[in-house]
Amino acid sequence: MPLRTSTETRLLDAADELFFSQGINLTPVDAVLARAGVSAATMYRGYASKEALVAATLERRHRAWMDVWRDAADEAATPRDALLAVFDALDRFGARPLGARWCACLLYTSDAADEGRRV
Repeated sequence: MPLRTSTETRLLDAADELFFSQGINLTPVDAVLARAGVSAATMYRGYASKEALVAATLERRHRAWMDVWRDAADEAATPRDALLAVFDALDRFGARPLGARWCACLLYTSDAADEGRRV
């Protein structure tokens, strides 16, 4: 059974805040659950593991970035402007709440490297 949209949003918001302010490895699932106000059973109904929750958090952030970049490119008048729209998109994304707080991919790879995992 999939999670309700409001529950999933609370869970991903909590994961986003905690994983990327305290570090993925240093944040226990219990802290995310407490911040989101959901039970472990609820989380595991939607995500099989902490890694699945991390992946969903990264995916949501990636989709948000791609939407901002796509909008900036769509507004461009020429192909050259569309290519350069990445800089406008970076400005727009960084201006969003929490947009400039972290680079999720770099954080994940640094945490993975600390554990000796290949990325």
